[in-house]
Amino acid sequence: MALLLNDDDVKDLLTPQLAMRAVRGVIAGFARGDVVAPARVTADLGAGQMTYTTGATAEVYGYRSYDSLAPGKVDQVVTCLDRATRRLKYVHAGSLVGIARTGAIGGVAVDALAAADATSLALIGTGIQAYWQAWAIAATRPLTDVRVYSPTADHRVAFARRLVDRLGLPARSVDHPRDAVDGAQIVVLATTAHEPVVEAGWIADAAHLSSLGAKVPGAAEYDEALLEESFVSTDSLAQLEALTGSTQGVEHLGHHLDPGPDRLRGRRLTFFQSCGLGGTEVALLDALGAAVVAQSPSAQA
Repeated sequence: MALLLNDDDVKDLLTPQLAMRAVRGVIAGFARGDVVAPARVTADLGAGQMTYTTGATAEVYGYRSYDSLAPGKVDQVVTCLDRATRRLKYVHAGSLVGIARTGAIGGVAVDALAAADATSLALIGTGIQAYWQAWAIAATRPLTDVRVYSPTADHRVAFARRLVDRLGLPARSVDHPRDAVDGAQIVVLATTAHEPVVEAGWIADAAHLSSLGAKVPGAAEYDEALLEESFVSTDSLAQLEALTGSTQGVEHLGHHLDPGPDRLRGRRLTFFQSCGLGGTEVALLDALGAAVVAQSPSAQA
C-alpha cells in the first residue's frame, strides 16, 4: 500500500542537504540522458488552470499537480511510483515538497555556479520562494551578509527578520534594489515583475544571478544586458523554450555541476534561469518517504 504523507509528516526530515542531494541527482541524470522530463502541461479550468509536472528517473516516476484558481499558497499533490514494479510508493498532499524542490534547485545552481568563497547574498523579492532559496543557499555558502529588498518596506523588514529568526542568517532590509545587489556575490531575483528590477551595471563582476520570475521575452524581471554578459544555464531547456520560444545560448545545468577553473566560461557573470525540471519533486518525495519509513519502521510503503 502506498504511504500517504502531508507537510507535518515530512517537515522535520526536510533539510536542504537532503533536498539538494535528491534534486542534484535528477539534474545530473537528465544531462546523462537517464531522466525523462518534458515541459509542464496545463488544463484550463475556466477561472484558472491545473498544472502538471512529470518526470521519470531510472528508479521512480510520477507527477506533481496544482491549480491557479486563486492567488496564494495551494495544496499540491505529488506522486512517486516505483519504476520496476509500477506500484505507487508515496503520495504527498501539501505544499512543502514542491516549494522545497524549487529552493533546492536554486541551491544546486548556486553551489555549481557561484564563487566558492561567496559570502554575500542579495534577495530581490520577499515571497515564498525567496525564503526557500535562502534556505538552500545557506547550506552551500557561509553567508555573512544577506540583503533584502522588495517595494513594500514592511514586507522587506518582516522578511529579513524571518531569515534571522528561522535560518539564523545575518539579514537586513535595504531601501533600494541597487543597495541590495551592490557588491553581492550571489543575487536571487524572486519577483512577479514583468520589467527589469535590477540593472546590469549594478552587478559586481563574477557574481552569480538566479532568476525565478517571469521569463517572457521583453517582459521579464531581468534585462537582456544581463543575459548578454552572462554564462546562462537552466534546469529545464524544454520548459524554458515553452516559456520564451528559444534556448539559444543556454546550457543545461547538469553539464556544469562540478565547478572548474573557468567558472565564468569567458563571461562577466553567471546566470541561472530556474524553470523547474520535471521529476525533481518526485525524487525529493522518494527521499522523504524513505526517511519517514526509516524513522518509523512500522510504516507501510
